[in-house]
Amino acid sequence: MKAPGLILHGLEAKGGGRIETPLLDTLEEANCFMDQTGAIDLSSLVNASNVSFTVDLAAATLPVLANVSVVGLHARSNASITLPRLEVYPSGGAAAAWIASGTGASLVFPALHSLGGPTTLGGVPTLRLQALNGGRIQVNEVTNLSVGRYTLEAKGAGSRIEFEKLIFMTGTGDAFRSSILSEAGGEVSLPRLTRLNRIDVTHDGSAALSLAQWTEMTEGHFTAAGYTPDFRSLVEARGNGFTALQGAVIVLPLIHSIWFDTQRDWTADGPGSRLSFANVTNVTTLTPGRGRGLLNIKALGGGVIDLSDIPEITQGQFAIRSEGLGSSVLLTRLGRFSPALTSTVQAQSNGLVRFSSAELQLTLVDLTVTPTGVLETGPVRLYPTARLLGNGALTADVVNEGEVKPGTPVGALEIQGSYTQLAGGRLSMELGGVEPVTTHDQFRVTGGVQLGGTLSLSLTSNYSPSVGDSHVLLVHPNAAGVFSTVSGPALGGRLLEVQYTQPQTILRTVAAP
Repeated sequence: MKAPGLILHGLEAKGGGRIETPLLDTLEEANCFMDQTGAIDLSSLVNASNVSFTVDLAAATLPVLANVSVVGLHARSNASITLPRLEVYPSGGAAAAWIASGTGASLVFPALHSLGGPTTLGGVPTLRLQALNGGRIQVNEVTNLSVGRYTLEAKGAGSRIEFEKLIFMTGTGDAFRSSILSEAGGEVSLPRLTRLNRIDVTHDGSAALSLAQWTEMTEGHFTAAGYTPDFRSLVEARGNGFTALQGAVIVLPLIHSIWFDTQRDWTADGPGSRLSFANVTNVTTLTPGRGRGLLNIKALGGGVIDLSDIPEITQGQFAIRSEGLGSSVLLTRLGRFSPALTSTVQAQSNGLVRFSSAELQLTLVDLTVTPTGVLETGPVRLYPTARLLGNGALTADVVNEGEVKPGTPVGALEIQGSYTQLAGGRLSMELGGVEPVTTHDQFRVTGGVQLGGTLSLSLTSNYSPSVGDSHVLLVHPNAAGVFSTVSGPALGGRLLEVQYTQPQTILRTVAAP
């Protein structure tokens, strides 16, 4: 039985109706529905392709169905669907959903040992197994899910998906990872699963999810909400992202090194939420030719990310952000931050990023100061390609061989300590008027100042300096030395002249000789 194109036909038995099809052995492109008082004779059905079966408040067995391609199943409200002869569900087809919804609803596959998912890219189709609101799905002979994309979702008290023999699960490509979701009392039972690759896992701790036997979780993402997952056996977390929510604490007791070759997030969001990776000593990218990974490290809303045993970062790319009261990113041993691509560090809204109290050496890093965040560090050395940016205060002695740029776009940056600008260093400032902070940048230093290198000036807000205009660029108790180079715009008959005075360094606009 087949109809071309869209599925617009099928078999429907309800309200006491019966459909007698005792010789039907093949069904293609059809919808089948049966309620508690209806009946469809599918006793001879062997082959099904692009077919959906929905059963409501009834029990349905497809006793000889053995050859399928893209089959949807939905057992609702105490209904059950059993496929005793189905051994192989092939990969490569379109999306399909197997759903057991409601108390007592079940899907049972006693003989299924090979389960494939969609592999095509268009629309990113997935084979979705959903146990909802007390439903149950049993697939107990499958040992691996490794071809195609899968979603295993159990949501609602009493909901359960069982893969009692599953050992290994992998998704298809980074952009098309598979997923496991266990939420609101729903349980995904995977007691033998040890290895996951390209799998996004979300678990709120309201029902059991066996994690203690996991040894590898790579190139995916794990989200924990409101509990502490047990990763006692995990020894490999290559390229994996982690998120802690609602007070969750994620600890990786056996992991010391993690590398990335694609973008991932490490996030702790909310009071009590914590990524406790204090024993991780190396985070890097180790696969030249496959691209460099961007790792977003985000402590938000009171969350804490502890990376306090990393001594140096020399590869990869990082975006480090701490935002919100109580939020902290702890890098208290980090002395050298020299990634492969430009990376960023920022604290705002009472967030804290804490570095080592020893010298912090930066290359290819933008360290951004904000008025409301705290960057806690020892002495800072900016090597070429490193930049110190923003508004607010940084408590540290600073040696600049890179660039210091106050304002975003204009404003004041204060160094609460000493400042030394070496020959390769640059101080970049914007002029948009004569009022400091509001119309032009100002750089303030509370300790001693040793000048050198370049002062780079640019105009903003259509400002054109007039002869006699004066700008207080630097405020300091004492400054020695001069800028070896002053670069700026051509003003046509006017010059920008630096006057080195104490306790200010002033820029004046004068007539050209």
